[in-house]
Amino acid sequence: MSNKDLPIAAFIRMASRPVPRVQRGMAVAKELGYEPVFCGALREDGLKRTDVWAGFPLVRIGKRFPLLNGKRFFLYFYSTAFFQLSLLQFLFSRRPKLVHASDIETMPGSMIYCLLMRTPLIYNVHDNLSQRYNLPEWVQGFLNTIEGAFILCSATTMVPEEFRKSALPSWCQHKISVVRNTPQNVAFSEPANASDRQLRLFYGGWLDWGRGLAKMVQLAEAIPNCQLVVAGEGSKEIVDFLKSSASIKYIGFIEHQQAIEETRKSHFVLAFYRPNTVINRYAASNKLAESLAVGRPLVLNSEMKITETLGENLSILSSPFDSIETLQQKILDLYNDEARYQEACNEARKLYNSNYDWDHVKGELTNVFSQFSPARGTL
Repeated sequence: MSNKDLPIAAFIRMASRPVPRVQRGMAVAKELGYEPVFCGALREDGLKRTDVWAGFPLVRIGKRFPLLNGKRFFLYFYSTAFFQLSLLQFLFSRRPKLVHASDIETMPGSMIYCLLMRTPLIYNVHDNLSQRYNLPEWVQGFLNTIEGAFILCSATTMVPEEFRKSALPSWCQHKISVVRNTPQNVAFSEPANASDRQLRLFYGGWLDWGRGLAKMVQLAEAIPNCQLVVAGEGSKEIVDFLKSSASIKYIGFIEHQQAIEETRKSHFVLAFYRPNTVINRYAASNKLAESLAVGRPLVLNSEMKITETLGENLSILSSPFDSIETLQQKILDLYNDEARYQEACNEARKLYNSNYDWDHVKGELTNVFSQFSPARGTL
């Protein structure tokens, strides 16, 4: 059967490219007999309307609107509303047999199409709506109820951690599966001898002040002979800030495999989240599992709930966000003790095997998508 004869699975996200979490879903859908297509937004200048990313076809719809980092609410609201109209046009022109919608901004148009066409809808909650902003408790409860209603309108829903599922209304949790963020088939990599090399830190992900970027720069500048490599996309303001430091090497937005290679070349991986919002404390990003899979110690702030899951371990360095400077000595002590550093790298891989093993996670992901696979005759 040629690709044009395969049923289309549309993966929707209001971003310019599919993040690794979406790419994994696309890979599983392809194995199950779909032709995955990513549908995203125009969030940067100079992007093509149609493209290929990580081997998957990509379509960008709607008007261009910039990366806003939580600012200019009315522009974001208007752009999101316009995106729904463009999304409906895309869906009815392509007629996908399965729709995967990432976060609530992609749900209205996806729900309308799936309801009218009786198409299965998978809702992937990257960030719980009620946890994103500092709002009164009653407003957070209202937003949580809205998200619960969207979950009930989906065929099934995915979240990345059990604590993210527990934060959603109890009356919708029967529709939620926990599928952790973890890289595909990433092997452990022996660390290079650290004693006579530049100490290398790595951060890869969304560039936002809430990710503690200023703290990361401060940390890198405080450590002698240290370089922090930063990969990701964000506003011009943030990119200019990163480029202004001699301790920072900014390499822009890179593909997932490149991010894994940068992780291999690093000595420590940073994953800071300013704990001023609930979602930052409940963060469950790709880089956590990527670091552990490769076998590199993670540097976190202790307010992150994932530290409770990972527990006490030589490969996890943490401190409160407001006293993150104390990590400088922890990093240097471990880095300069070659035997303990090697042990920390080995412990990181053990944590990956027990919490994020790809074979296990792929099985969970396949269970979600196989409910609607062409082979089961559900289309």
